[in-house]
Amino acid sequence: MKPAEIDLRTLAPRVRSALDAVAARPQDEHTARSVELLAVLAPLQADADVLLAGLLVPLLHGHVLDAEQALPDFGEAAVRLATELDKVGESGIPPDWNPGQPLKP
Repeated sequence: MKPAEIDLRTLAPRVRSALDAVAARPQDEHTARSVELLAVLAPLQADADVLLAGLLVPLLHGHVLDAEQALPDFGEAAVRLATELDKVGESGIPPDWNPGQPLKP
């Protein structure tokens, strides 16, 4: 599968700045997943805070950064959204679950 590409010209300056901050970190699976998620979200023309949250979620999940460390590069709204999304991801809902299906206890 071909990796997704990001058209940097379409990104808001603060998204580009956060992407630069991620690129400056030691590269691992979490930073790679972070950039991959941004590449998926960017063509959808999502709000900058949504793009920033997408870039941040893998970093929070992998404990690369905590919410306080992320504030300067990502901003309060994106950090709040990413934190909430990370909580949903850890809720134990199976990845193949669909609304209307019962969840196992």
